[in-house]
Amino acid sequence: MRRTASSVLRDLEIRVARLERQAKYDIEVQIAFKGRAGSNTPRANVEMYFETDNENLARMVGSHFDRNWTEGRGSPYVSIGSYVDERAGVDLTNVTIKLRNIDTSGNNGYFNFMKKVKKFLDEVKRNGFRLEAVSEIKY
Repeated sequence: MRRTASSVLRDLEIRVARLERQAKYDIEVQIAFKGRAGSNTPRANVEMYFETDNENLARMVGSHFDRNWTEGRGSPYVSIGSYVDERAGVDLTNVTIKLRNIDTSGNNGYFNFMKKVKKFLDEVKRNGFRLEAVSEIKY
């Protein structure tokens, strides 16, 4: 099957546009702190959630937390799911990570935790994640 030069150029332009979007794509990670009863309880349960169109990246983050996260009590709970965003016409993968009994003590407790998570996620994809502390996760 012969293709015209214009169809080849159009396909290349689409590929370049997709690669440009992926290169500057920041994944927004929602982080909610739960269960902090008061100032006498310097520990909190943490839930993190994000969506991406890169299923491989989602699985890498999930396994990275499973294997390497050591803070808190017990191992992290990692859930990976997928769905189709029909409005945008893309397959998305969602990741939920739950951590228990995380130290949030001191004046900078939450800030220090966010820095640890950012550094941890940067080991998977440098500068690919933007963290946002929220009161409730929006699924």
